[in-house]
Amino acid sequence: MNLMDGVHGEHTFILFQDLKETLVDEFLEQREKLKGEFFTDIDNFRGYTAVPSSRLPERLVNRYMLEISDMTVEYLSKFKKLIPVPPMYIKPQDKFNLQHYEPGQCYKNWHTEFFGPVPGHVRALAFMTYLNDVKEGGETEFMYYKLKVKPKRGLTLMWPAGFTHTHRGCPAPHEEKMIVTGWCVYS
Repeated sequence: MNLMDGVHGEHTFILFQDLKETLVDEFLEQREKLKGEFFTDIDNFRGYTAVPSSRLPERLVNRYMLEISDMTVEYLSKFKKLIPVPPMYIKPQDKFNLQHYEPGQCYKNWHTEFFGPVPGHVRALAFMTYLNDVKEGGETEFMYYKLKVKPKRGLTLMWPAGFTHTHRGCPAPHEEKMIVTGWCVYS
């Protein structure tokens, strides 16, 4: 696991690693199996269709959560001086989404992953795994770091959920994009 630097070499507090190929393949198999179950919000405001982790095989969810748990431990150990609570109080939430973007679609609005204090669901960190390579566009752009992360099959990112990591998706004009995304919450 490594830390991503900003365009000027500054720390971004974004941790990255490659997910095991077998897990990427299993998520893509589930995409094919569950194609008819992907849902969208009413006006497709977010630009994607998704299926919740509750529709995925339990074994796949558990194996992915093990990878994300290891990444969370690594993240918290790297930044223990900056985190206001003991690390055992931040856990990956096993409710995540498998998301699909058609060519030209993206979550184009700047946003954070922190939605305020909802009991039992205060987001501390966000995580995302790209399930396919995208040749043109499709990046995740982090506003304050002037950083665009190119989708690469298996690349998994973890970052703080708050305003410091305001981000958006960039459209991939000719290709679809598939991701898995979720959150680590204060427990």
